[in-house]
Amino acid sequence: MRRLSGTSVATPFATACDHRTRWRRGGQPVSARQVWRALWLSSLTLIGLAPPTAAVQRGPELTAETARAFADDVLMTALDEGRVPGALLTVVYRGEVLLADGFGLANAMTGEQASSQTVFRVGSLSKPVTATMLARLADLGRFDLHADTRDQLGSGGFGERHDQAVTAVHLLTHTSGLDVTDVGDAARTPDGLMSLTEFVERRMVAQVSPPGEFYRYTNHGYALAGRLAEIITDTPFAEAAQELVFAPLRMKSTSFEQPPPSPLRERMAVGHEVTNSAIQTLTLDYSLVAPADGLVTTAPDMALFLLAQLEDDRLLSRAARESLHQTRFSYSSEFAGRTLGFEEERSGAQRGEYGVRRFLTHTGGQLGFTSELLLYPDERLGLFIALNRRDWQVRWNVFDEFFARFFPTDRVEPATITGVADMAATSFERAPVPASTFEAVGSMLEPDRIQLAVSGDEMVLRRGDDRTVLRPLSQHGFLSTDLQTRVVLSSAEDQVRNVFVNGVQYRSSPWWTSGETHTLLFVGSTIAFLAAVPFWPLARRARRRSEQEPSEAVWIGRLAATHAALHVLYVVIFVAGLVHAAAAGGFDYGLTPLMIAGLVLPWALVPVTFGIGASLWLAVHRGYWGPVLRVALAGQLAVSALVLVVTFARSLASW
Repeated sequence: MRRLSGTSVATPFATACDHRTRWRRGGQPVSARQVWRALWLSSLTLIGLAPPTAAVQRGPELTAETARAFADDVLMTALDEGRVPGALLTVVYRGEVLLADGFGLANAMTGEQASSQTVFRVGSLSKPVTATMLARLADLGRFDLHADTRDQLGSGGFGERHDQAVTAVHLLTHTSGLDVTDVGDAARTPDGLMSLTEFVERRMVAQVSPPGEFYRYTNHGYALAGRLAEIITDTPFAEAAQELVFAPLRMKSTSFEQPPPSPLRERMAVGHEVTNSAIQTLTLDYSLVAPADGLVTTAPDMALFLLAQLEDDRLLSRAARESLHQTRFSYSSEFAGRTLGFEEERSGAQRGEYGVRRFLTHTGGQLGFTSELLLYPDERLGLFIALNRRDWQVRWNVFDEFFARFFPTDRVEPATITGVADMAATSFERAPVPASTFEAVGSMLEPDRIQLAVSGDEMVLRRGDDRTVLRPLSQHGFLSTDLQTRVVLSSAEDQVRNVFVNGVQYRSSPWWTSGETHTLLFVGSTIAFLAAVPFWPLARRARRRSEQEPSEAVWIGRLAATHAALHVLYVVIFVAGLVHAAAAGGFDYGLTPLMIAGLVLPWALVPVTFGIGASLWLAVHRGYWGPVLRVALAGQLAVSALVLVVTFARSLASW
């Protein structure tokens, strides 16, 4: 897709929905009680199952001079090696701004230098700002974070599927149950922009799971949060953010306006991408979900925002900051979760490792840009980086090297799992994929599967050829021996239903809802209908030579050939639409006419399929044709019916 999702690489949280499935061993259901008993009893053989501890050490003293030296050394080297033209870097520490400046080039084509006044797009770093804005409204007593937002938003994107209250906490932690999609949330030109009210009314997604159960990263939830702020303040979102957040903090070069105000546009860095080994500039586009990804800002302005998160009382009271940073959702208390607008990390010697340091982070990406914000409350430290090329590895490496230099910590040495009863390998399919839009095709064609098994002294997670050994941290939580992978098993009604790997949900899928089944149907039905297109006209011509067909039989043949041709046409149009959309930059700007045609065509196939059923009855009842043609017609009907039934079953499973 065109933009980054804005989730952390170390502990990614993807979208999720509840699928009521179970583990199986040897074809028989395995209850949660059996699993917990085997694993929990085995963990009693370990020494010291308490969360690991490691000493946070001190590197060189962090000062304005050492921060600048770090940027000149590590950051500039990383930009050069990663072929990233320019960056912003901000460091605040113990109430002081140590560094807030631009580095490299704002525009690689013109050679314009990046400076402290250069404006960058920061994508999903908009979300912590939106969350802070709502936290301030709550701090001012203007609304309750735990109140049902449906009373103010109306049905919005929630529909009538679930009756539970949807609160601002749900919206700000991505647990509202809304589906995830990027389709139609951006515009190529200012003429394509629309208000949040219009977006909510015209382009909201379905609520595919009850609120509070699963983490499902969605820009649409933050669009609703922004709309909620508009309703509370009776002010357009960008103006409300200016009044509630930017003005009190004196953030003079930050805005949610689409397009950005002219004084800021004149100082904006240009996004870049590398194509055929050459760096190219990208044209500015515009967000329709500004509360989720529309922010532009500078390094000094982000320093003010970081200070407000750590200790500046001008914006939020201490109690409000603690509420904002409180863990609101987690699949297991042993592992990090989500706060309002931030993702938790529990970091070790390297950021990808599980450890004792609690970070609050968020990442962002936009056309030609990527960014990250990190808070380390225990040290009163805040970091911000933005790059004018999408390269998450560069920003990740810069922050990792920063902590290795200034705040090193000992690596947690994991224990060894022993004495676990054997358990047959069980396959799980990734569940956090779009469930209510055509993007679910992606999970059908490229299913992501894992296997989890217990054998001897090891609990092993497999993904393809990769093999990861796990150890228990608690009854529900498991950690890999390299400290990189966190696994949580969850149950309901005494059955294991979900496995969460670094926060990503996997489920044990019935065969009729699996991606492999749908891929087989997709390919098989296409071949069947391709064969049917020439088969019916040739068979009809052969019959005409031998005898005169009744008119009804002629029309049945034509209907069957049309049915087959429509199926093949649908496949051709849909695949061509995907290719065309990819060449045009994805679906962020909406659906192309070719894709719309591909999505409308299946509706025409439904009545034709029923017509084939009626035709088969007539062919048998009135004795048309011979057994071979009747079997061919029955096969065509069976394939069509199977495709419809299995697709319907998969849709139901998504709910």
